[in-house]
Amino acid sequence: MSIRFILTYFMVFCLGLLNILICARMAKTYRLKYLTYYLYFLITFNITALYGDVPENSGLFMGSNSLLIIKIGGILSALLGTPMILTAIYMFTFLITGLLEQKIPRSLKIGHFIFSGVVFMGYILMTANYFETGDDKFLMIFLGYSMKVFIIIFLSILIYLFTQTGDISDLDRRKSLRIFGGLHTAIFLYISAFNLGIKPFSFLPQTLFIFIIFSLHLLPLLYWKQFLKRRQTEFIPPPLLSQYNISKREAEIIRLLLKGKNNKEIEDELFISINTVRNHVYNIYQKLGVKNRVELVNFIRNSTGSIS
Repeated sequence: MSIRFILTYFMVFCLGLLNILICARMAKTYRLKYLTYYLYFLITFNITALYGDVPENSGLFMGSNSLLIIKIGGILSALLGTPMILTAIYMFTFLITGLLEQKIPRSLKIGHFIFSGVVFMGYILMTANYFETGDDKFLMIFLGYSMKVFIIIFLSILIYLFTQTGDISDLDRRKSLRIFGGLHTAIFLYISAFNLGIKPFSFLPQTLFIFIIFSLHLLPLLYWKQFLKRRQTEFIPPPLLSQYNISKREAEIIRLLLKGKNNKEIEDELFISINTVRNHVYNIYQKLGVKNRVELVNFIRNSTGSIS
């Protein structure tokens, strides 16, 4: 095994770890549930990419006598990596629906578990057939098509994101979600092209394929980090709510105030009377020790910054 191979995977590991640490920091700072799913997605996707790519690329640096070992290693990595990629799909679905402030239907959750069970059992049966007959034809076909299906699922989730952003009234958030989705689309299109035998950046060594994937994953992550930083006053850390005894309804009103909504707009959005809105706003000011909306914004910004 060459030094180049070892160095490449060391750099990939460090890059993947950087992705995870950045996302973990974001999840800790903003306390947004979808960021936790983003973190789980990155962990499972990175493990799958690292684990699944090693047997194939290590073959570039081994003799032909080790071909059987490489093939068996690839089969085992696919078997062990399958639960990871299926989990990554599940977490990515939660991430996108969380960004859209939607919930996943129960039927879709059940469908995912059924699909995962069918795929995994298919791998087991095809692998058993290979070890019994020595013919890997059907296994390779199954592996190839399942990877294409996985990519199609990821792209379908992103298409759903694009179709739903039209209903978002916040123009900045709508634009940011589309850019975020577009960056992820570029990642999966790159993987898809490589899977189909079309190799972008073919002038680079094959071992750098996974390095490019991990590098591309940094782009949407860092972009969303900047979006959250720009809009940080909209996110109220749970410890802050408990510390000042802010009720669930008051937290909703605070978020709307931070978005620049006036009392009438809050009345319309929450379906409560204008007097109720005024009473809640007064109570919020009293609890937080602020006198107006400007002080409220500064208070939340400073509180979020101190927690991060």
